[in-house]
Order: sequence, then structure tokens, then C-alpha cells
Amino acid sequence: MARTGTENILSVSLRRRMTPDELPGRMNATFRSVLTGALAAGAALPGLLGEMAGVRVTLWAGAVGASPVLLSPLRVPVAPGVAHVTVSLRNARGCNPGPAEPV
Repeated sequence: MARTGTENILSVSLRRRMTPDELPGRMNATFRSVLTGALAAGAALPGLLGEMAGVRVTLWAGAVGASPVLLSPLRVPVAPGVAHVTVSLRNARGCNPGPAEPV
């Protein structure tokens, strides 16, 4: 749950930083429209499949559809670029705190 919140904050911050000053409203509206549409389709398609083919078939279809992502050797627990993006955003704003302390 915390990772999702962190990723949302980082992605919005990065998009805002990369967007020209005259376009942030359009950029935000476009992203919200696309993401909301994807959520609606992602809810409607399994519901339709569940009605037509049954719950068991729908669950198996979801498991088979998710397995390439879940079993991928390219999947990493933490995105390697997240720390770099955070440091880049801090440096771009002129608030470089210096070297990071080891954890």
C-alpha cells in the first residue's frame, strides 16, 4: 500500500516537472481520463466474462493472464530508477541535501 502511494507521488511529480507551464491542467485531465477508462474496462470485462462463462473460468483466465507478469524474470521488487528520479527532482529544484547516508 505504501509503495503504491509513493509511486503515485513520484509519477505525478515527474509528470508535473516535465510538463510545460501552460499545459498542466490538460496533462492531468488526459491522465485521469485514460486511467479512469482503463479501470472501467478492467472492471467490466471480468464481470461480463463471469456472467457468460462463470466465476471459475473467469478466475482461471485472470490467473493465466497475470502469470507472465508475476513469473517474469524481469520483475524487480523495487524499480531501480525510483531513487534516481527522486534525487534528480531534488537537484532540479536546487535543494541538493548532499550525499545520502547509508541505511
